Amino acid sequence: MGVPVLGHWWHAGGMSLAVPSLPPPDKSSVFLFLQEKKANKEIDKAQTEQLETINIRTLEKADLKTTLYHTKRAARHFEEESKDLAGHLQYSLQRIRELERSLSAVSTQQREEDRSARRSEAVLQRQLQQTRKERALLNAHVRQVTESFKQVQLERDEYAQHIKGERARWQERMWKMSVEARTLKEEKMRDILRIQELERSLSELKHQIAEPPSSAPPAGPSEVEQLPDEAKHLRKEVERLVGKLQSQVENNQALSLPSKEQKERLQEQEERRLQEQESLREQKERLREQGERLRKQEERLQKQEERLRKQEGRLQKQEERLRMQEERLALSQNHKLDKQLAEPQCGFKDLNNENKSALQLEQQVKELQEKLSEEHLEAASQQNQQLEAQLSLMAIPGEGDEGGHLDGEEEEAPRLMPNIPEDLECQEAMSSFMDLSKKADRKEQVEKLELGFIQLSGATEGMREYITEYESQGAVPNTWHQEKEDVMRPAQNEEMKVEGVQHLCGGGGGHGR
Repeated sequence: MGVPVLGHWWHAGGMSLAVPSLPPPDKSSVFLFLQEKKANKEIDKAQTEQLETINIRTLEKADLKTTLYHTKRAARHFEEESKDLAGHLQYSLQRIRELERSLSAVSTQQREEDRSARRSEAVLQRQLQQTRKERALLNAHVRQVTESFKQVQLERDEYAQHIKGERARWQERMWKMSVEARTLKEEKMRDILRIQELERSLSELKHQIAEPPSSAPPAGPSEVEQLPDEAKHLRKEVERLVGKLQSQVENNQALSLPSKEQKERLQEQEERRLQEQESLREQKERLREQGERLRKQEERLQKQEERLRKQEGRLQKQEERLRMQEERLALSQNHKLDKQLAEPQCGFKDLNNENKSALQLEQQVKELQEKLSEEHLEAASQQNQQLEAQLSLMAIPGEGDEGGHLDGEEEEAPRLMPNIPEDLECQEAMSSFMDLSKKADRKEQVEKLELGFIQLSGATEGMREYITEYESQGAVPNTWHQEKEDVMRPAQNEEMKVEGVQHLCGGGGGHGR
């Protein structure tokens, strides 16, 4: 007891401690040593489990960081896509407004052209009716003038025949009168010759009377007595011839007066006939001019009708072209609207899937945080219990040097062991800080996604209202609902597949833990 024993090495729980040589321990110290060794083993085991848990949490944290990175990247991608979709939607709405303005301008122009065409057609119809009325009146006037012309021609022919007959009669009468005049002239000449002979014989008789009578006696009545009688007879004959000649002259004068009057009447009738012919010629000229005007008017009407037909053909072609343009415009608008609606639907589907995956990840993070907090609380409670047990063991008093030796060991052991709880507290603080930062980032990202989803929902709602209004006007086909169902059905199937995969992943992770 008085000589000290050399010290020896004692290995306990993987730790080498230099223990001075002590006297052989008693049973109580051995029991305490065994309890302390058992407690150290439990502490080592707890530390190993905590290190494994920390490693698992570190791996899960790295996975969560990777998932959060991909989620942020997907959120940025979907935010850019939402901006692009909003830009496409704005451009589509602007394009639709421009197309509506152009369509309204084309419709207004078409209505103006239709109104002008109807007005011109009405004016041309009125002109055509007026021309037809004038043509009917001119035709009636032409018929009347033609009938009057025929009547005048008949009267002219009758009058010409009458004039011809009168002329023949007057020519025959003039011929007779000229024959009578020649006869009278011949008789006059003979009478003049006879008168001259009688005058010569009278002068001879007067000369004979003036001569002395002859010596021979008259055999009968004397020639002197006969001469006065003969002279008297000759004088009577001359007077008779003179009277006859005078009467012939008077008759010739009387006949010449009616012939002059007849000639004047014939001349007047000839002048009237010439005037009538001139008037007929003027009427013919007027009729010819009227016929020329009618022909020109008919040609003008034909040209107007041809122009109307061409204008109607152009209007029909223009209406057909406008109808085809409206159909092409409606088809292109429907195609663009369907395409633009399909793109937001696909974007909404992807965004919904990403949002659901983000919500599921957030739920998983919450569950992991809850599990980590529960495990940390359990580990902390276990450590507290172990420390309390160690403190209670260290609080038991020892005897003599054994007690001092135990006190030295107990002081040495707590000096070594509390390092791990301090490290654990630092790791827990860091983990809780990282979890809080991740949770804040996740919440901010989820809020951004929710805000983008709300904006896209508002844009989609406005687009749906516009499509509903456009559909009420008959521009969007009813097949859009079927296409929407066809687009939403694969999205629902994909969501079900994602939920199944996540469920399997969640089951595997829980089993691994």
